[in-house]
Amino acid sequence: MRSIAVAAGGAVTIVWDSDPLGVYTIEATGNLSDPQSWVVVKSGIASQGATTSDTVDGNGAAKRFYRVKGAIGQ
Repeated sequence: MRSIAVAAGGAVTIVWDSDPLGVYTIEATGNLSDPQSWVVVKSGIASQGATTSDTVDGNGAAKRFYRVKGAIGQ
């Protein structure tokens, strides 16, 4: 990931390096010690080129971790 920004209303904007043919999924968890706790927040995000960004609802969580997973050439 390149950056994560949280707006006053709780929206979270994530920017990451991407492959021009990639399709991405954003997942989130509040507990890094539980690998089963990751949930899909948004899927089917088409690449915007060398970098891609998307905004998701932070769900009002005080602590939330994000990861981006991708598939190339979908």
